[in-house]
Amino acid sequence: MALANFWGLFLVITFMGFGLVSIPRKLWRRGDLELELAKIENRAMAYKDKAYDSALELSETLNEAQLVSTRVNPTDDLRYCVDQIMEHCSQVSQLSRLPAQAAAVSSRVPVDITETYLAGLHNRIKDAVLKEGRDRWRWTRSARRAFFLQDAIKSRANPRRQISSTLAPWSHRGMAMRSAAWWWYIALRPAVFRALSVAAALLSIIILWSELTFNMASSHISAVHYLLRTMGLSYLAIECTSIVAIAYMCLCAYSSVMKLRIFNIYSLESHHHTNERSLLFCGAYLCRLMFPLCYNFLNMAGSGFAGGSGDNDDDGSSSEVT
Repeated sequence: MALANFWGLFLVITFMGFGLVSIPRKLWRRGDLELELAKIENRAMAYKDKAYDSALELSETLNEAQLVSTRVNPTDDLRYCVDQIMEHCSQVSQLSRLPAQAAAVSSRVPVDITETYLAGLHNRIKDAVLKEGRDRWRWTRSARRAFFLQDAIKSRANPRRQISSTLAPWSHRGMAMRSAAWWWYIALRPAVFRALSVAAALLSIIILWSELTFNMASSHISAVHYLLRTMGLSYLAIECTSIVAIAYMCLCAYSSVMKLRIFNIYSLESHHHTNERSLLFCGAYLCRLMFPLCYNFLNMAGSGFAGGSGDNDDDGSSSEVT
């Protein structure tokens, strides 16, 4: 039990520590269109190369399945396995297939085709389809976002105060929508995101200071402990303050978990490009972090709040209520 608690607190400190720094920095950069555009452009070429490699790998795997289908006779006992594989291959879009080298494909197919090999081939096809769609989506999303940011930056000097873009759906939207987009991206967005960044930075400093000082119970210099003590008996104020603090701690820890990339196997991707293993892996760690986060917050709040309530003694110390 003690080892499990230690592992949970270690994960909370690791993930939350990363989020306490990355979230204010990310919000500040989101307020600058040039910084966001430069970040996307730096990653765009890598996404394009990965999309091409994934499409080539998918094409080779599909050609391998086609070669296996020609080698297995209709009367063979494994023919039903091959038919299932070919049925899955027929659902793949033909637009993603690229010409593959015949020698490389034929070298993958063994002389004796077994059920174990067919099961592995089926798994490789499903993984290749998922990887190709995910990498293609990354490249497409990055390209569209970069083109739109370029149009938004060029529209700053537009006297009509409208976003001028040839990308769909902006090219088909009316003047009111393009004017609203101009006010948001040019006038309001930088101020809003930088204000959020400053607020997040203040919360990060408060939580970090409380993490460093919650063991000093005699001095009560923890910021969270001090804020909750100043609320007095106002339960509504205590609840609101606790909700904001715990919510930000969860945001810092959970956002770090969702950014994990473990050997390109466990990763969360948008637009339905996440497999079942990654969802289960992320969900399991989100559940494991719930109790350590709450326990960590109670430690920062002080012994009186950790026990549910507490009364101050004459010497200023807080008595625990269990």
